[in-house]
Amino acid sequence: MDAAILFKTANAFVIPGWLLLLLVPNWKYTMPLIRYGMVVVLATLYAYLILGSISGFNGESFSTLENVKHLFQNDDAVLAGWIHYLAFDLLIGTHIVEQAKLYQVPRWLYVFALPLTFMFGPMGYLLFVVMKSIKGLTAQKQNQ
Repeated sequence: MDAAILFKTANAFVIPGWLLLLLVPNWKYTMPLIRYGMVVVLATLYAYLILGSISGFNGESFSTLENVKHLFQNDDAVLAGWIHYLAFDLLIGTHIVEQAKLYQVPRWLYVFALPLTFMFGPMGYLLFVVMKSIKGLTAQKQNQ
């Protein structure tokens, strides 16, 4: 299948997962649908693309920036990398929601981290870690 079509399809495919995390994070089906449905589909597509498009892989493939650039010289390999991002960012989104519940970070606060995670992965997670830390410090002060 055409890489450009798969790219558009994968981008659209993850939107419902992010909407579930934003709008109905406490629904009993939100986490299973994302983790065991959406992410598994993305992982399957990723495996298909990786196994079919990255040739010449060896232990040195990730040892230098030049070697990594060489790996991702075709559209299918770049698409596989993008699918990797989509899958892991979505998993981090589920982690943020679960940790927010555990540490009692208010929903109105952690929802700011989710779109940032969707768009910029690690920056959204960093924002959430900062929120969680501030929440923890505030809770400690209240308990003293």
